[in-house]
Amino acid sequence: MKKLRGLKKQEIEAVNEFCTGVKKTLGSNLVELKLFGSKARGEGSRDSDIDVAVVVRRRNAGAWDRIMDIAFDVNLKWGVYISPRVLESRSLKDPKWRVTGFVKNLQREGIPL
Repeated sequence: MKKLRGLKKQEIEAVNEFCTGVKKTLGSNLVELKLFGSKARGEGSRDSDIDVAVVVRRRNAGAWDRIMDIAFDVNLKWGVYISPRVLESRSLKDPKWRVTGFVKNLQREGIPL
């Protein structure tokens, strides 16, 4: 895992626990996890959320609910706010999505977890 310079030790522990739970829950449906946003850039404040892109092969309501449950439990335990963004891998390859600021930022600043 790339050095997470924008995160405090407690936040790193929370992100690790979140990632472990997501990997276990989604299995082969998980493509990748990436930290993005102000925390990835090292610009986060004390109150900034921890943005995590969860890239899946197929998005479905059940998977989204499970991811949110994991985030909720981790957030309560560690006193942080992990904010997952669930995306289908095909969306990131779609020419219409690739030109959006969100996808460009994710590709430029995203840190693989």
